[in-house]
Amino acid sequence: MNATNYLSMIKNNSEINADWVEGYTLDDIGSRISLIWCSIFGFIGIMLRFYRLGDMPLSDIEVHDALLAWLMVTDQHLWDAGWLANSSLVHFSQIILFWMTGTANSVSARIISAICGSALIFVPLLFARHLGKGGVGLTMAMLAVSPSLVIVSRTADGMALALICLVIALVGIERTK
Repeated sequence: MNATNYLSMIKNNSEINADWVEGYTLDDIGSRISLIWCSIFGFIGIMLRFYRLGDMPLSDIEVHDALLAWLMVTDQHLWDAGWLANSSLVHFSQIILFWMTGTANSVSARIISAICGSALIFVPLLFARHLGKGGVGLTMAMLAVSPSLVIVSRTADGMALALICLVIALVGIERTK
């Protein structure tokens, strides 16, 4: 409510506070280098997450979730009613993806986790006012090549989606201050 009251009091556009974009003007060479740095490590991180995504066989948990989603898409009946998905977000996204593509393989089972893991690389940009330009670049570089985050992004167990939900909660908490 406070934000909408503040917006109604603004008389002209010169009073609008734009602190969240303050560090992203491309007027100086430092900002351009920072943008190039973030783009390079963003590209490296995305390539690490998607390169040969389907080569590694699915783990037991991934097979269980993907098979359950595929059986639901093909309208086959489950004889064992005790089957539950490990992550409801991964399960729902796999159902939607299998239904749209008409196929179920290791790439289509893991693609949502890879997309979420790729988005995690760019999370420091949301906290740029706290980290600074150098902190954002360094944090992006570390997240892009982190072996544990790459493995989390390449497995369909729900951890990458949980990390995205955590980031959404942290951004919401940070923006309310």
